[in-house]
Amino acid sequence: METKKLLALIEAVRIGSINKAAEELGYTQSGLSYILNALEDEIGVKILQRSHSGIFLTPDGERLFPYLEAIIERDTLFNDQVEQIKNGDRNVIRIGAYSSMVVNWLPTILHAFRLKHPEVTFEIKTGVKNLTQWLRDGEVDLVICEKFIADSPNWEYFADDEMCLAIHDKHPLAKKETITLEMLRDYHVIVPSLLQKNAVIRALKEKGIEYDDQTQIQTEDGSVTLSLVKSSKGVSFATKLYTPECPEGVHLRSLTPKIFRQIGVAVSDQARSNKSVNQFVRMLKKHEFVY
Repeated sequence: METKKLLALIEAVRIGSINKAAEELGYTQSGLSYILNALEDEIGVKILQRSHSGIFLTPDGERLFPYLEAIIERDTLFNDQVEQIKNGDRNVIRIGAYSSMVVNWLPTILHAFRLKHPEVTFEIKTGVKNLTQWLRDGEVDLVICEKFIADSPNWEYFADDEMCLAIHDKHPLAKKETITLEMLRDYHVIVPSLLQKNAVIRALKEKGIEYDDQTQIQTEDGSVTLSLVKSSKGVSFATKLYTPECPEGVHLRSLTPKIFRQIGVAVSDQARSNKSVNQFVRMLKKHEFVY
């Protein structure tokens, strides 16, 4: 059976009218009727019942219809695989992202995607500064990060990620109901060097608040920053995604007003024509951060 005939049948059944289906598919009414009749002759079973109100499946047609849809689905999957082979596409999506996302947010999306596309697997690399180089060198297909980290014209915003104050229970501000950036003027604030262009630092500079730029914490893991807050009984900043990772005595508090960093996705030039990557990016854009 020709796939073209099956597609015409499925569309005609979906619409319920040969006239409307013919318009949708670009056939004349007589042309579509000929295709449907030829298909029934080929199968040897009457599938469609025609009436003044439209068309519908016969009892035999209802029995066979799911199998006809399955033929189309298998044919589509086959053609997708052929295209992937021709285009050099792989069924592996390579992702670069912040460790906070990989630990507490991204797994849910990966699971949802694989339920729809079980043939796809993932390779994940965590980092910050090295995300740019990985993207340029084609070591990853996409990166999920802030725009200045991606350093790519292909970067697309999709979500706001709240940046919180990481504060020790023993800190003088810990019992305050609300905490503003201005309240930090008289306290030592630990700022990892990798956050120098982050939304938090921009906010501090705008308000003229000094911070400790001599403490060079060269780490790409927010858990290290949280550990330093614990040992110093001080304050720092971390994404709210790190809430489950806070050590004993350290909590993440929302600032007033809240501060957000913009998160987006950038796809490498080599992967922009990859169908699986594009499908994943579309799903990614639909998911907000869940803390």
